[in-house]
Amino acid sequence: MSDESGQTAISAGNRMASGDQSQDVPQIDPLAYARHGRRWIGTVPSKAFERMAGLATLNDVAVELAFEIDDHGRIHMRGGGKAEARIVCQRCLEDVAVTVESSLDVRVMSSEQRAQEIARDYDTMVVDARTLSVAELVEDDLILSLPELGCGAGDDCPHRLPTEFPDEQSADDGESAREDNPFAVLESLKSKLSSE
Repeated sequence: MSDESGQTAISAGNRMASGDQSQDVPQIDPLAYARHGRRWIGTVPSKAFERMAGLATLNDVAVELAFEIDDHGRIHMRGGGKAEARIVCQRCLEDVAVTVESSLDVRVMSSEQRAQEIARDYDTMVVDARTLSVAELVEDDLILSLPELGCGAGDDCPHRLPTEFPDEQSADDGESAREDNPFAVLESLKSKLSSE
């Protein structure tokens, strides 16, 4: 969703994250990290990305997030995640390998109302828990980074069907093509009429 200033607010005005992932998924407290200017760098298991499972077969995700308090006292989170995945190409319907990568630069807010107040100037993420799964912080952007088609443009698809046909200008093929051409009779009539 974009407003007139060109800034993007994600989801119903912003993103919503809740803190209900399993215990083996890395958990962080964005406020504590921001107060100390800390970074989180690590790998998140693919099973933590439940919504992504229906869209792609995802490998573990390398994540790097940096936190700080901005000039207005808000949590500023930057970073993202990167992983290899397998998706079904919508052009050729084959399973293809792609790289998915998210990039975040958001203000983490505790309520929709506060997020709406700054949504014109910043991308925001609304969180409803103090401790969050790292997967929750990057999953939306990973989903948005999935390619629409899979293989990319038609010429890039390794499984695309041939769209070029043999050159019919060669002498041998040209004669047989003229003989099989149902319009060959019309062409000969046209030649006779124009010579008269």
